[in-house]
Amino acid sequence: MFDLHFSDRAVEGNYAITCWAIKDGVILGETKETIAIEKVGLSHWFTYMAQHHSAVYGIITVVIAIMVGLLAGFIFKGKGGH
Repeated sequence: MFDLHFSDRAVEGNYAITCWAIKDGVILGETKETIAIEKVGLSHWFTYMAQHHSAVYGIITVVIAIMVGLLAGFIFKGKGGH
């Protein structure tokens, strides 16, 4: 078994794939498999929260945005701006 890595933008689901072994333009073999694409880790958590608990997700994103804004203001305090 091996892991394939896809973009975070890949749509979750089961996909039917066909693989061919080709040498010198001749098909030597063929196999068909089904692969499952699923998000893992933090990406999975954010996707799950956004789809199933949108109010909580919205509150969390607003809190994170405020915290990042305050942190940026603290770091760059007195370094220009308005």
